[in-house]
Amino acid sequence: MKRQLLLSVLVLVGWFSVAAQAEQPLVRLLIVDETKSFGESVQVNILAGLLQQSGLFDITARFVDVSSSLDLPLQEGALSERFDLVIVIPLKLGQIHTIWMFGRPYYQAHEPHVAQAAQVLRGLLEKVFSLQQTVVKGIEDGLFPALVAGVFLRYGWL
Repeated sequence: MKRQLLLSVLVLVGWFSVAAQAEQPLVRLLIVDETKSFGESVQVNILAGLLQQSGLFDITARFVDVSSSLDLPLQEGALSERFDLVIVIPLKLGQIHTIWMFGRPYYQAHEPHVAQAAQVLRGLLEKVFSLQQTVVKGIEDGLFPALVAGVFLRYGWL
């Protein structure tokens, strides 16, 4: 199982490298890590390394301390720049089995390089966190992620 997962990840990284050579602008990605367990933190670090190697992303990571996955992970004014995509890896990933991915509304239609990177990111997230049977949910997957994306827009993070 682990060998198959490793092979899948290596194939994805190779594909990313080829895709990155197309000279597209880097997608600004914010990783918000709410996890507290060592194993999940290692997975987040592996994810960040693979994303960096892909050449598609300019990555910023924030480790945040929240008491609930429903808490707003960052305070207003906490960031001085906007991001194309934000992923939130929740506090109790082993129980929730969902990673949240947020982007500006309609980025799929207006920013094709961001849409392509989001698709790649979704696949990589599902591979790296496959042992937790994790799914990735974005603004196209329901009202809750769309509302949170609206808050992120309001605070200037997207």
